[in-house]
Amino acid sequence: MGIHPSWSVLAGAACTFALLLLARPSEATPVSRTPTPKVSSVPLAAGAPRSTAEAPQPPSLPLGADPPAVSESLVGTFSATIRTWDTSITAVRMNQTQAMHDLLSAGLGWKSSGHCVDADRRTCTSLEDIRYGTLMQAIDLKRSSGCPIIVTGGTEKGHAGGYFSHRHGFKVDIAHNTCVDSFITKTYRFWKVRGDGADLYRPPPAPGLPSALDVYADEPTHWDILFR
Repeated sequence: MGIHPSWSVLAGAACTFALLLLARPSEATPVSRTPTPKVSSVPLAAGAPRSTAEAPQPPSLPLGADPPAVSESLVGTFSATIRTWDTSITAVRMNQTQAMHDLLSAGLGWKSSGHCVDADRRTCTSLEDIRYGTLMQAIDLKRSSGCPIIVTGGTEKGHAGGYFSHRHGFKVDIAHNTCVDSFITKTYRFWKVRGDGADLYRPPPAPGLPSALDVYADEPTHWDILFR
């Protein structure tokens, strides 16, 4: 006699099988997992700055250059009168380095069309062998006038000859400007017209001193000044 399972037993088995299928994860829809990104560790190049907020370093001087000089020249400590420099050494000759240092230390300017200081070249502006007294009086002109003074001619060749000349260290040329033009023409007396047409000015006589020691010649591009 055969055994036939009841319909209730078969229904229970079918439900159990269905529940088991639902409990298994589906192989058709795999779970997506986003990988955690790696932090790349790149070593810094040798000598590279580690922070952009680092303070910038001051520029260094060019190789072989001297640091800015602190003025120790007597010129920089002059008071307001010409009597503060040593008139007993007026005729002493200065070399280019000494004269340029004192000129610039006193706040005067220097200009050369040839950008040079060679006394044997016409386009240079040289101070080689200039008289101490000539340079000091040029400095005193700046101090007494309060004007910009730019030296454009010194002891270089190309000027008129004679004993009281550029070459012998008695004269300097300075550039025109409104301030110094006004000071010279209002402070000094008109004397006469030179042979080349330049108006000449000179200081008024001073007690105990010969007259007409200094002469200021108003040339088209500059003042040609004689300091004796």
